Amino acid sequence: MTEEPYRQRQDVYAYTKYFTIDEIAQLLNDNGFKVDEIERRKTESENELVGGEIVVYATNQRVQ
Repeated sequence: MTEEPYRQRQDVYAYTKYFTIDEIAQLLNDNGFKVDEIERRKTESENELVGGEIVVYATNQRVQ
């Protein structure tokens, strides 16, 4: 459980599960997506978790 970043000091918590980038790519691949690109970004807001985020661009291979 982590404190919800936009409601700090209000006793609001969220269940958080962290995955590695390789785990995220594997989960997507296992479920019919082709990972096209993974982009790492630094976050600007102090309220955002861990000071960074990843953006995954993927194509659904099951849709024609």
